[in-house]
Amino acid sequence: LITMQEDHINNGRLKRDTITLDDEAKAVWVKFYNSTEIMQCKGEALEFIKDVSGKIADNASRLACLFHVLESESDTIGDTISKKHMVMGCEVAEYYLQESLIYLESSELPIEFKQAQDISGRLMSYAMKRKQDPSTIKDSLLWNEITHRNVQRLSRQNKKELGAILIELEDADHLLDNRKVGKSVIYTINPRLVAGGAL
Repeated sequence: LITMQEDHINNGRLKRDTITLDDEAKAVWVKFYNSTEIMQCKGEALEFIKDVSGKIADNASRLACLFHVLESESDTIGDTISKKHMVMGCEVAEYYLQESLIYLESSELPIEFKQAQDISGRLMSYAMKRKQDPSTIKDSLLWNEITHRNVQRLSRQNKKELGAILIELEDADHLLDNRKVGKSVIYTINPRLVAGGAL
């Protein structure tokens, strides 16, 4: 049986202390919130785990509050959460967000998405190499363009499987477009993959 002390009750209800973020902590939270929101967009890393990533910034602030309370040096808890604790909250939240991605990749992601993810990673590496070292470009294409033949070579998929995967990559904006040049089909790799990573 748990009894509440009188000083914890107000008009029959539990008293609640409100703890806010100081200005520096709020700036950290806003930056974390914005970055995770962007990464939920189509074609970005958190696209398929919005149920987790959509709540991650709020959970980071809750974690920061816990760190703030646990590290309080007196019985009186301060009314603002510091930048230090907000950073700690974001770091823990980010860790578990990445764990969610790993779990999804290994267990829940349908096979066609896993194949698309694998090829997207190969395309990202291909484009990154060409961008960082233009001397590796042996064709007349831009650094983020690739022929259908080279996509086949990178993917090692049969024609039917590859066709479905390419549609998936185009729907997710990992491939922006394709055009026919002579007998070849040229695909444009989304340059944001090189900057922000694949699925």
